[in-house]
Amino acid sequence: MSEKTYFKKLTEWVNPDIHPFLGWILWSVFIGLILEIFSRRSILDAAVFVLDAPLEFAINVLIIMAPFSLAFLTKRVRFERVLISVLFLLMGIVDFVLLLFRTTPFNAQDFLQIGSALRVAEHYISFFALILIGLLFVLVAAGLVLIWRKAPVSPHRMPFKKSIPAVALSFGAVVFLFSGVMKTTLLPARFSNIAQAYQDYGLVYCFVSSMVNTGITRPEQYAEEAVEKIMESQAVTEMADIPVDDTHFPEYRNHPTEPERETDEQGELLLGSREGAANVIFVQLESFYDVTKLTNLELSEDPMPTLHRMQEEFSCGKLSVPGVGAGTANTEFEVMTGINLDFFGPGEYPYQTVLQNKTCESLGFVFAKHGYTAQAIHNNSACFYDRNNVFPQLGYQVFTSLEYMNDLTWTETGWAKDQVLTQYISRSLRATTTKDFIYTISVQGHGAYPTHPVLAHPVITATARDEDGEPDDVWSNQYTYYVNQEYEMDRFVRDLTGTLRAWPEPCVVVFFEDHLPALGITEENMREGGIYQTDYILWSNFEMERIVRDVEAYQLGAYVMQRINLSDGVMFRYHQRQLEEPQDEQAYQDGIAMLGYDMLYGDESVYGGENPYSPTRLKMGTDPITIDSVSFSEEDNELTVTGENFTAYSILVINGKQYEPTDWTESSLTLEDPPSGDLAICVAQLDDYGKAILSTTKTVRRRISGR
Repeated sequence: MSEKTYFKKLTEWVNPDIHPFLGWILWSVFIGLILEIFSRRSILDAAVFVLDAPLEFAINVLIIMAPFSLAFLTKRVRFERVLISVLFLLMGIVDFVLLLFRTTPFNAQDFLQIGSALRVAEHYISFFALILIGLLFVLVAAGLVLIWRKAPVSPHRMPFKKSIPAVALSFGAVVFLFSGVMKTTLLPARFSNIAQAYQDYGLVYCFVSSMVNTGITRPEQYAEEAVEKIMESQAVTEMADIPVDDTHFPEYRNHPTEPERETDEQGELLLGSREGAANVIFVQLESFYDVTKLTNLELSEDPMPTLHRMQEEFSCGKLSVPGVGAGTANTEFEVMTGINLDFFGPGEYPYQTVLQNKTCESLGFVFAKHGYTAQAIHNNSACFYDRNNVFPQLGYQVFTSLEYMNDLTWTETGWAKDQVLTQYISRSLRATTTKDFIYTISVQGHGAYPTHPVLAHPVITATARDEDGEPDDVWSNQYTYYVNQEYEMDRFVRDLTGTLRAWPEPCVVVFFEDHLPALGITEENMREGGIYQTDYILWSNFEMERIVRDVEAYQLGAYVMQRINLSDGVMFRYHQRQLEEPQDEQAYQDGIAMLGYDMLYGDESVYGGENPYSPTRLKMGTDPITIDSVSFSEEDNELTVTGENFTAYSILVINGKQYEPTDWTESSLTLEDPPSGDLAICVAQLDDYGKAILSTTKTVRRRISGR
């Protein structure tokens, strides 16, 4: 039989008009294979998956068959098959592309991150590439329209007595999978390592699982009595009777000065009390990792001498984090709330789901109860990860983002450098009459990392070697860029600790790393630790006992509070008991799930049935932006607004319309050819992406005669 005959027979088998059911099955298998090739970026690895895990692959095919079964209900069988195929292939292509920049595969929760993704796309993809992607989508859409118009239409529809049962059976099987089978040990509903799950269970199954599984699953034994039992057995007593004042704002001085130390001797500090509590500052270092631990990397010098020296002098340890190469907000969530992210849906970002409309017990709320001002600082856009809307749900009172900063400098890939953070941490400490809890989020180490040389005079050079031990120019260029950012971030740590060492108040600073960078790091290339482990250091400007201890990200807040003699918050006390007297790990994790579900989704039994936390009224910016005067020059035809603390993101809003200043300084905004008449003028801070107004000043009225 000739090749043409074989091909003809094959096309007949998958022809929906000749063998509709066989074609349905074979085409679904084919799409499943293509998706696994995309997911694994290897034909061989996809074949190994099919042979080693036939049940898992069959389940993926079964899921794929469901949308294809809809073709039985229409005469446009070929169009429906092409349309569904294109959607599946787009899923595979997007997964393939995302894995070039991060280690987390494409999942349903990414749709909630589209806004944030578009805002940082320019750091990863060139403008020309974005244009090509846009054109590709246009061509695909045009192709689908053409197929709709030109593809042959089946002369008859499959009889409903056959098509309806086929569709019902197909979708029923999928419903059964995600409601029945996943409750057994056959396939898991939750993945502690989502990247590994995609390799073990297949792209389609894991993607659909990320769609249907969100939030914390209701524990089987969940009841008020079960919650009370956990609290009693773990000595999680009622919270201190200190009211949460969500209307509290720091008092700003006209001329900020350093406050007097409240105790005479460092040895007499009363940590944890209102009178002598230390300022507590968390510094989350973006994509920071100790690359000196890598076996395939040679460096001209140590990129992080300050942090290495601090590890020898201060409390430190390894920190287990929930993500690799991405997921900064999820590390934040674990540190701030004490809730293990493993209990949420695959790939879920609580910032984008439950925290959109629900407050959660957090470090911000707990410290505020003890008289602290809870502040957040981030040298990136306030809208990234929707932080400006989420932070009120976590108890923050002040949020200073990129839009409220001056003296910014930039990396070659367009991220703000971290050196500016020292200035704004100092300002935040000076600005209040209370002790401060400050959660600082850096951004300088963010990817992507250029594959070609971009640094004119790198301080440090890196040589990365491939599997054969040969120098790899692409990886070497990426690591050279990365380690020079690390070097500057280490200098930021040096400058901050140098500033705080002489600060007239006791300060505790927690330096930690949110996740490994997306630089292809594997455990085979590590001298120690794992890809889900970073480091933390507990620094102070007074004497504290040095303790080396490894903790989980969701334990870090409780551990830091324990070190300063502060015990409050249901979840944090629960962790503190575990840190003091470790119990059975499974029972411990079950308790986290039970308490977390009760607080966020259940009856709030831990609070006596009523959540005591209300969203705070978030103040944007440490330093208030104010208008002092408005003047108009007829000669120059210019409107000038003078005031304080303007930034590059300050705009004028006149009679409700936005105007970009012609020129600006920290104390003045100038607008050429302004409107005339009775004007209502205010200054607004526009977010970094030019989409949202974050705050406005009071309105000033001024009349300008018509010209």
